[in-house]
Amino acid sequence: MNIVIVGPGAIGTLFAVLLSKTDNNIAILDKDPIRAKAISDKGLRVENCGKTTCVPIRITADPSKLKPADLICVCVKAYDTEMAVKHALPLVRNKTILVSLQNGLGNAEIASQYVAPSQIVCSVTAQGVTRITCGHVQHAGTGPTFVAPFSSSGTEQAHIFANVLSLCTQEVRYCDSYESMIWSKLLVNAAINPVTVIADVRNGEILQRPELRATAHAAAREGQTVAREQGIDLFYKDAAIEVDSVCKKTSNNVSSMLQDIRSGKKTEILSINAAILNAARQCQLSCPTNELLVQQIISREKSVVRNK
Repeated sequence: MNIVIVGPGAIGTLFAVLLSKTDNNIAILDKDPIRAKAISDKGLRVENCGKTTCVPIRITADPSKLKPADLICVCVKAYDTEMAVKHALPLVRNKTILVSLQNGLGNAEIASQYVAPSQIVCSVTAQGVTRITCGHVQHAGTGPTFVAPFSSSGTEQAHIFANVLSLCTQEVRYCDSYESMIWSKLLVNAAINPVTVIADVRNGEILQRPELRATAHAAAREGQTVAREQGIDLFYKDAAIEVDSVCKKTSNNVSSMLQDIRSGKKTEILSINAAILNAARQCQLSCPTNELLVQQIISREKSVVRNK
């Protein structure tokens, strides 16, 4: 298969290296030609348990230099989804599978404006990845990757992607409901990411500081109430317990939101905690912890982006 990873960020880099272990042709489509050349010159590097894996990779910002894709894996920030999908459209054919391997709500819905819903697959991962430099990451925690079809007509496509992943990682789980899958990851992100930003800590330190843990639990349980009101079944009974479990498994990981803040970039707060608030308003529910976290992160984000 011709597989194209869209976006050479932390997750894109990790999965490009993982997929390079298979017999498929792997390439990366970037939006930045200068960055693409820099990564191409050095290759991709993943550090794990003191070992560094280096993989040469074909990366370009020009889709015309790539062959039509059998599978496209979108690994960009939620606010870049539309631009990334439009950039990759020259590679899409009738049987191309487009995977949204992203955080937050609404990514697949955006993609469905340009690609048939039956071609779209949703995926979330519990793999912990910390970006060191462009194309160079630390694999900071392992966990399952979940796969689900975006529409009922896309089950075959979802199974194909799950099978491809199973060739390079053991923890692949197929799901029937993409909403259950995405919301289950969403609540964990909403609890951990903004709290790590506010305290400037790695995931594991949340468990060591009672005030941070209480805030994370409150954010997760507010989201769980919203999900329940919308009739969405989660993968766990108690979101707070799940948050503790993820913090423990990814204790050394720097959350993606904290990585963004440290790099002076925008965060995905609008597609995570703010998305929970929007859903809560539709159900006439109040989520004060999530509301406060949104306000704090937006304020912090404006400050770091302005001072960059």
